[in-house]
Amino acid sequence: MAVSSSVARQLLPQAKPPSLRLCRRPQKRPVFNRIMIEGVITSALVTGIVALMLFRNVPGWGYTVEHARNSTLLLMVLFVSVHVFNCCSVTW
Repeated sequence: MAVSSSVARQLLPQAKPPSLRLCRRPQKRPVFNRIMIEGVITSALVTGIVALMLFRNVPGWGYTVEHARNSTLLLMVLFVSVHVFNCCSVTW
């Protein structure tokens, strides 16, 4: 015997998830603050400089340009993964 979705919803607890219990951002506070912009720019500069250095040096080590491209792309993906897990959600 199948239970309709409306009956199933009524049987579930009506608690709100924690994200809905938080207050909204005040209208006067900017979406992007100075610390977040500085962090993104610093991360982009470090990732770009290290990737460029790797891309320029890999062919000198005896590898092909295709290998340099693949290595640079992998390095940039790893940098972005580290950057994502380094970011945290700040509750005000």
